Amino acid sequence: VVLLERAGALGGQVALAASVPGHEEWGEIVVALARRVSALGVDVRLGLEATAEAVVAEQPDAVVVATGSGPGTPPFAPDGMPVFDEWDVLRGGGPADGRVVLLDRGVRAEGATMAEALALRGNEVHWVAPTPTVAFGLDPASLAVLLPRLALAGVRRVPESTIVGTAGRDVTILNVFDRTIRVLAEVDAIVIAGHKRASTSLGVQLEGRGIEVRAVGDCVAPRHAAIAIYEGELAGRAL
Repeated sequence: VVLLERAGALGGQVALAASVPGHEEWGEIVVALARRVSALGVDVRLGLEATAEAVVAEQPDAVVVATGSGPGTPPFAPDGMPVFDEWDVLRGGGPADGRVVLLDRGVRAEGATMAEALALRGNEVHWVAPTPTVAFGLDPASLAVLLPRLALAGVRRVPESTIVGTAGRDVTILNVFDRTIRVLAEVDAIVIAGHKRASTSLGVQLEGRGIEVRAVGDCVAPRHAAIAIYEGELAGRAL
């Protein structure tokens, strides 16, 4: 087995999530799997882009594509408003010490992770989500710990809502159920979490080359880590 990894370390989005204070346990997934990969003698090549040419040059019998996902196009017109995605924030970029609207379009932990990371930087965070509550997909035990922590950090929750536009430093927010509009003024930046697009280009480029190709994880459709691990296990067993 040869593992081509574009980054300088294994772990992808899971490792980034573990970099947020209070979310370090996510890193245990990476540590455990990396140890098993090492013990099994997998040829791990870090810092190497898995282009179609690089993959074909290995003359593989089969390829498992696990290229993940990237940020999608903002679902509104930014109109000059600074807009960041979760990758920007997790890599150390994004706003600090300002008024931030967090648009949560994820299904589980993405919005909660972003809300906490932004609040810890000193931002005034307004957490907007179209679901009946924010962090709608999280289990009750996680919410019991998370929500008091975010309340102490001053995070404002704006459920049942989405962003429909900006003008200058004003952000227009629509309630998705009763269709009422509100405007939040003096906003410094918008951060979008959970708005992902599958990275499918490598799989497409390998089509028709006489190689068995299996796609797993977010490059099939953006979901959560447990599904990616499960699909990787199934692909490995099938091969």
